[in-house]
Amino acid sequence: MTGIYQVLTTSYWGNPIDMKLWGAGGASGNKQCGSSSNNGGAGGFVSGTLTGYTTGTLSVYVGGGGSLGTGSAYGGGGPGGDGDAGAGGGATYIYLGSTLLMVAGAGAGQGAPGGYPNGTDSCVGSGGTQTAGGIGCPGGYGGGGGGYTSGSFLQGGQGAGCNGGGGGSGYYGGGGGSGDCGSCPGATGGGGSGYYNPTLISNFAYSNGSGTTPGGNTDADWANSAGTGGAWRAGSGYPGRVVITMKGVKYTFGYTGSVQTLTIS
Repeated sequence: MTGIYQVLTTSYWGNPIDMKLWGAGGASGNKQCGSSSNNGGAGGFVSGTLTGYTTGTLSVYVGGGGSLGTGSAYGGGGPGGDGDAGAGGGATYIYLGSTLLMVAGAGAGQGAPGGYPNGTDSCVGSGGTQTAGGIGCPGGYGGGGGGYTSGSFLQGGQGAGCNGGGGGSGYYGGGGGSGDCGSCPGATGGGGSGYYNPTLISNFAYSNGSGTTPGGNTDADWANSAGTGGAWRAGSGYPGRVVITMKGVKYTFGYTGSVQTLTIS
């Protein structure tokens, strides 16, 4: 699996650390009815300040954008049901050691955006919540077959059937949709949920995706269309993004498909 696992290590943590996270966008489907149906869902945005720590390692995961077909985007994006389906985007999240700090939910394949506290429900797969994954279900234009799955921790649900969209990943991922194989096939996945650790994160804020437009798109650090949902038709979602600011210095993490490390002493 390709993706990005980046590590920010520091030997002295003397200042608060500001963090901004964008979840990835989901892909649109290849078989659509109309000029906008089945567009990929956008990723959500979360931000906050890390306080109350001594030493440790920040592990940063930047979600990959969903693409057309049955592949799974890095960060837990749910696969599409077939080669014409849009896969869900991957969640973007940060750990301090083994403690999860924040998660930005991803948009679903041809479906709903990510958000906080819950991912957005689609007409088919429901969004992830703070306690459980979204429920996968049949639907589309006449109902689909089996094989779809619900979302789970940091994992979007599997799409199924003809053009069944995968769920967006999140703290809990959205459910996958199961499309029918009629003249107008398709089913939408649910968006992934966001999260923050209330013990270690202060100044928490969020902005949910809407359609293909990502949350946090007016933030000064938003760039490279991060979190944008795939547009009509067969468009891939855009990867997530992380910006960490420490002692006035900004460290930017994008989806590069390789391991990167940054040491601060």
